[in-house]
This record gives sequence, C-alpha cells and structure tokens, in this order.
Amino acid sequence: SYLYCLFLQLEQPHHKNIESHRLPPRKKSGRQPACVFNVCGSAKPIQFDMNNSYSHLRIIHLVSNKAWGGGERYALDLMRALAAHGHEVTAAVRAGSVAIEPIRQAGIAVVAMPLRGMADAVSAWRLAALIGRTPCVVHVHNFKDVATAALARTLARNRRAAIVVTRHLARPGKTDAL
Repeated sequence: SYLYCLFLQLEQPHHKNIESHRLPPRKKSGRQPACVFNVCGSAKPIQFDMNNSYSHLRIIHLVSNKAWGGGERYALDLMRALAAHGHEVTAAVRAGSVAIEPIRQAGIAVVAMPLRGMADAVSAWRLAALIGRTPCVVHVHNFKDVATAALARTLARNRRAAIVVTRHLARPGKTDAL
C-alpha cells in the first residue's frame, strides 16, 4: 500500500509538529496552491490547485482514541478547515469515544466503528463501504490503524484511494507487525 504525507497550508497551525510549506506563487496566476501532497521519499511535491478538478475532495478521517487529547483536537481543526474549503469530510470514529460529540457539533458526518487496532476486519469492511469506488483520501490519525485502512482500500478495490498518515507522537511507530 502507498503511504502519503499530507501537508496542508493552514493559516495558523495548531500542532507543534506541523511543518509549514510555503511555496512561491505560480508565475501565470500569482497564487499559491491550497494543498500540497508530498509523497514520502519524493523530493518533488505533487501540487493540486483548488480551482481545478481536485477542488472537491472526499476525505475520511480515522480517529480511534477513546480519550480527547491534542491529536483529536488537531484532527477536528483540520476537518473544520477542510470542510470550510468545500471538501466532503467524514470522520470514522471509535465507538464510544468522547471525540464523537465534538466532531458532530462541528457539523462533520460521523460513522462509529470498532477501530481496535492492527488489521481490525470489522472496521476494515465498514471503512471499505465508506471508501467505495470513487477517489478519496483516508487520513489516519493513529499509526495502529494504517493496516486497517490499507485492508479497507484493498477490500473496496479502489487503488485511487490515498492513505495519509499523521503521527501525533514524537516516538517512531512500531512496524514489526506490518
């Protein structure tokens, strides 16, 4: 599966680990692209101008922690910003999490699922139904859910679904189970 690093240009980053990428304005239009996707290991970012066919993205955020913390706050701020830019935003949240209510109050669609960690088959099937056949971005906010997202993309048979991972911790993720 492909892992992507997502860098969004937000006016005020709320997370200390956000790396702000300021690109020079384009020569013809004089404006900066609103989104920059940087493929991990690639030196050249892929730029999507919000005024072309990528102006409406379908973005599914996986938020699996039970408690409310900085990562959940960051995810909510990002969901609000993306929705404000006209994107279709859905949050796949762990059932019983305290994050469900604040996300719903922000006007974001919420789908509850188990999200129990590495390769959760039930969550993968539910997520696959959300992914469907059209292009989308699945933004994983907890490293242990990457395998579930990759399995869901395979089950959905959608190679155009990009998996984006944001690590909200300073320590490296465990990769031995992958």
